[in-house]
Amino acid sequence: MSLTKKELWKAAGSRLDAAIEKLRRRPFTELMALVGQDEGGPIEIDGVKMYVSCWAKKEEDGSVGVIVEARRMRFFGWSQVRVRGFFAFPDGGTKDMQEKDLWAHGY
Repeated sequence: MSLTKKELWKAAGSRLDAAIEKLRRRPFTELMALVGQDEGGPIEIDGVKMYVSCWAKKEEDGSVGVIVEARRMRFFGWSQVRVRGFFAFPDGGTKDMQEKDLWAHGY
């Protein structure tokens, strides 16, 4: 039985949430190492191929914005994206990105 589109993206969202929680536990210095890098790779959910990507951007206040995204390739390029993100601070604290923050990072 195949997943519906809604179920497919719910499963992708669950994977993103798990990746975010794993990243939150990493030391700040490791998260800073993601700046300018792209960790990730292809995944498959119920026969549907997607690409998961993780990258970071250094912020002016010294924090780092960490983004995890899942993209589903369609006939004419990338057309569907789910994204989650958070800010990490040198003191070890984190804060979820809001939609406005995701837009500021290119969404």
